[in-house]
Amino acid sequence: MKSKEEIIKILPEGKNTSKVETTPRQIMNLFVDAIKEKYPKYFNAFVTETAKIPEGDNSSETLSYSFYLVAYIGKGYNYKLFEVVPKRSDSPYPIELILFERNPSNEGEFNNENEFSEKLCNFFKSSFFDNVINNLMGQVDLFRESRGENK
Repeated sequence: MKSKEEIIKILPEGKNTSKVETTPRQIMNLFVDAIKEKYPKYFNAFVTETAKIPEGDNSSETLSYSFYLVAYIGKGYNYKLFEVVPKRSDSPYPIELILFERNPSNEGEFNNENEFSEKLCNFFKSSFFDNVINNLMGQVDLFRESRGENK
């Protein structure tokens, strides 16, 4: 039987974690929180995680994260804004970003949190997202008005 000290010696040291990258999921959750705070009477937001089961011996499980905006219309109207697909299973980056504007659009690979955050900031400042917000807010107002609810 090995002693605890001997076991400790054979364990790997691990990677240097002095600078831990913010994961894509964590960045997406920051935007979720911001949407909930900015539009509490109109929207909710959430991130889903989906695993694609491998097909065949040479493929591996693929995770993806989808970002949804939920308008308070009826029981909730879910609008998928974008999807993130990590390219490696052992690292949070690089990732592939797919925007769902009018049609799915692959925006390419992002190699770190700064590139990804900058792209998302630009997306959320875009005229497309502004139109989505304004149109859905109008629909929420109409829904509430039709039910005799106050804003």
